[in-house]
Amino acid sequence: MMVPAAFSSLHSIPIPLTNDVTVTGNVLVHRDAKLTILPGTTVFFEPDVQLRVAGQLTAQGTADQPIRLTRTPGGGQPWGGVQLIGSMNDNRIHHAIIEHAVTHDGMIGLDNSQLELEYVTLDHTDRRRIRTENSSLIVIKSTFTE
Repeated sequence: MMVPAAFSSLHSIPIPLTNDVTVTGNVLVHRDAKLTILPGTTVFFEPDVQLRVAGQLTAQGTADQPIRLTRTPGGGQPWGGVQLIGSMNDNRIHHAIIEHAVTHDGMIGLDNSQLELEYVTLDHTDRRRIRTENSSLIVIKSTFTE
């Protein structure tokens, strides 16, 4: 399944539970849109591709079905991470693995945004995991590895 490069309006775009998703270009979630990633979903990102959120991001996996955000299989190049820009919505990433994102903006970057991370593993990067500027960040029971 492919994710639209940008979407807007007051609707939610759920990513199906049983499908892996490949993202080949930067995704922008507009201010009036919500992206929902369902439990058990793996999202593969092409090199340098970012998920940019100005609207709302809800990625709530479960202990048995975590969400995974990672680079494309067989690809040795990192992706550009999750960047929240001016999003003071109720953004959440729970029970997720975020890996192989390498950027100066952080695996997760927040600019004038808010985010709650719970049971999230940030793995496989040699740069900063989280970057915040004028933002609110809550991190609960999460792991930062190499």
